[in-house]
Amino acid sequence: TILMENDFIETLKEHEAKSISMQNEVDSLTEEKERLLSSLVDSERQIMLWEKKIQLAKETRSTVDTEYGQGELKAMKCEIHRMQVRYNQLMRQQELLIQEMEKAVGRRETITTRGDAQMKQ
Repeated sequence: TILMENDFIETLKEHEAKSISMQNEVDSLTEEKERLLSSLVDSERQIMLWEKKIQLAKETRSTVDTEYGQGELKAMKCEIHRMQVRYNQLMRQQELLIQEMEKAVGRRETITTRGDAQMKQ
């Protein structure tokens, strides 16, 4: 009976060691599962952030169209051209006025010279 008892105790210790080993493996696998689950949640969060950024980029690209602002730019160019034409007209008009003033001064001097000549006679 002692032999059987020792044999039983030895078998029991083997099974206990096996049980402890399996429990440690289960704990290790549980920790790895939690770590992987946490990593998965982080990855999903990153995916959602990237999808959001991609969506915003698509919306921005569709909003900022190459045609955007072209009408305003064309209107400004037309306005600049109109102002340049008007400036050129005013410069010509100014030149004509200067010529007329020079002629008027010349006529005035001629009249003054004639008047002085008639007074002396």
